[in-house]
Parts: sequence; structure tokens; C-alpha cells
Amino acid sequence: MVKNAIERKNLLGMPKDEKFSFFDVFLIALIIILLINVFVQTVWLSPVEVSGTSMEQTLQNGDWLLIDKLADYKRGDIVVFKATKNDNYIKRVIAVEGDELYSVDGIVFIKVKGSDAFVELEEDYAFYDTELLAHQKKPKDIPLTVIEKDKIFVLGDNRWGSKDSRQIGPVSVGAIIGVVPKWAVEKRNSYAWYFNFVKKINLWVNETFGF
Repeated sequence: MVKNAIERKNLLGMPKDEKFSFFDVFLIALIIILLINVFVQTVWLSPVEVSGTSMEQTLQNGDWLLIDKLADYKRGDIVVFKATKNDNYIKRVIAVEGDELYSVDGIVFIKVKGSDAFVELEEDYAFYDTELLAHQKKPKDIPLTVIEKDKIFVLGDNRWGSKDSRQIGPVSVGAIIGVVPKWAVEKRNSYAWYFNFVKKINLWVNETFGF
């Protein structure tokens, strides 16, 4: 009689009566977790490390954040976008398509699409580093700007220490990598240890094996 079943030893290279060891289970579980992690970071949530002080006092240099690649942006959201071939910026969305805005002495006035008048933008997050002015001139105000289709206007929360739409102009919607959810900002200290640990491991691997 021809056997239809393939013996386990032919598949796993071990006798059929031998059970999986703890190491086997651990290794399989680790591989599954890593695959899920790669999938999630590629499609949905990705970690980013803040570099610089343009978002103070909301965010600090070295903070770790999670960005949602599937979320839709709106006014007031913090977004990460492709600024140059080698640089990603993290800024706050101030105006979207159809909005109009300008600023006087750093105070932003906005006319939201569909409204009839300009109103002062409420910005409890805005930070003005007075010490920075000792080393450079106060940035120029924003001239009257109408946000075109598929564009957003972004500013750093640190208004006197940020390179944003005042210098680079409105940002293309297609350049947005992801939105930073509010919970990711509030809980960033809770998960920072993990990404700092991963960063150290990666640095060690690179230094040890020259990757």
C-alpha cells in the first residue's frame, strides 16, 4: 500500500515522535511577531524620531512618535512630509485647500473656506523662543496667501525657530507621509524606551558588522 501521508521527519528533519522544543516555539513566535511588525510599519503605523527644535514646546528633540499613514489630515494636525530628497519635516497643518491666511507680528489670521471673514487663529500650542531673537532677526510675516488645490500650509510650533511654509511655500498633499495622532503625542513617553532600545541594537549591529 502506498502511503499518502508525508512523514513528519521528512518535513522537519526530526523523528515523528519528537515534539517542538521551547526554542522552536519561541523562534516561530518571534518570526511571526517580526513579520507582523514589518507589515504594520509599512502599511499603517511607523515610528519617527524628532530631530531639531522646530516643534517646541509641543515636541522635543529626540522624541519618538508614531505616524498613521492611513489617517486623513485636517487643520491643526501634526504631519510628517517629504520636504527634500533626503529630509522629512514634521510640522502642524495651519490651512488647507481653499483657505486664506496672513499674519501680523506673528499672529495668524485665517479665513476658512466657505466663511466670510478672517479670524485670529487660536494657537495655544504656538511657542515664541525669545532667546532665539538674540541671534537672528524676527521672521517676516506671512503675506496674504490662498491655499491652492492639493496643498496645505504648515508651520512649526516654535514660530521663531522653524523652517516651514513661510520659506518653502505650501506643501503638496502628495508629500504627506502620515499624520501624528493626538494619542501618539500624549503617550510618546510610554513607548519611547522601545524605539530607543531598537535604535541602540541597530547601531551595535552596524558598528559590529559594518552594515
